[in-house]
Amino acid sequence: SIDLLALDPICSLPDNQFFEITAVFLNKIDVLYFEKNCIEKEFSLHIRKKLMRRMLKSDAWARLKNNSNGKVSLEAGPAIGVLFFNEYFFGRSRCYLGEMYSERLGDFLPDLTSALVDCPSTFLALVTLDLLELHSSPSNLNFSLKVAKKWLETFHDSIEFWVKFGIGRRLSLWLKSIVEKEPKLLLDELTREDIEGIASALISLGVFEASGLDALVINSIETKG
Repeated sequence: SIDLLALDPICSLPDNQFFEITAVFLNKIDVLYFEKNCIEKEFSLHIRKKLMRRMLKSDAWARLKNNSNGKVSLEAGPAIGVLFFNEYFFGRSRCYLGEMYSERLGDFLPDLTSALVDCPSTFLALVTLDLLELHSSPSNLNFSLKVAKKWLETFHDSIEFWVKFGIGRRLSLWLKSIVEKEPKLLLDELTREDIEGIASALISLGVFEASGLDALVINSIETKG
């Protein structure tokens, strides 16, 4: 099985060797699943789930928790990036999963949600936004709201997290673009309250772009009324 042949040996490696192999191996698996269509969804999900569980046990992951400075080790960065469908080189990240695969991305979001809730951090927020900006679909809204609320809970007063690294700006613009594409999303009271709460919190932190998001919510309430 894939566990005996590859995953168990990879996961048993010391952290730095695990990082190095995971960055290459998982990228190849993504090519086989998304581009080549030659492996099953369950197979790809299983591989990602097992590698993510191993990552969560690493010292590098533990150092990321509640960290707002954006730093990640050179060894761990590429491996963590690929778990979020990102390439990471010399301090820069880029989502490599093309827009044409957006419909298939949803199957992988529950595991990413769990990881992000487990480890709120600037670095993970940045690679998550890289992913969301390339996959700007209303179907990803619930995922974005769950992680955004965790970020606000953890970094509720962090200008560094929300302003210096541009996370507040990027999140506001992404949410605004989704609501503009699908205004009826705001008809759901819980969704509207979540977006309104996020916008209000970001405005108080000095994120100018959040005012546009807040205006959309207010307009939807007035229209509904």
